[in-house]
Amino acid sequence: MRKHFYLVTEDDDPEHVGAIMTTDTRRTRPLKNEEAATHTFNEDDGDFEEHGKLVGLGYADFEDEDDLDERIGDVIKEKLSEVDDEWLEKAGVTEAVANV
Repeated sequence: MRKHFYLVTEDDDPEHVGAIMTTDTRRTRPLKNEEAATHTFNEDDGDFEEHGKLVGLGYADFEDEDDLDERIGDVIKEKLSEVDDEWLEKAGVTEAVANV
């Protein structure tokens, strides 16, 4: 199974900044090591609103749920080490965590 990873660099809820988001399918944007806005649809005014930004970290393949549970921490650290330091700083991710 393939998981796609994203680093939250901005969000309406400051507690989400620095979090890692995983998805089963790749988002159109952002690409790896690029930042892109995230949007939600506002039904009241019929328009999309920006509510944060993500940086693409790429993807990793796992054999099954057990493999995912066993390796996800190491994979996240590896993915964080592959992006520019500016994104880690913006997200408040310490270099020690990213480079372990």
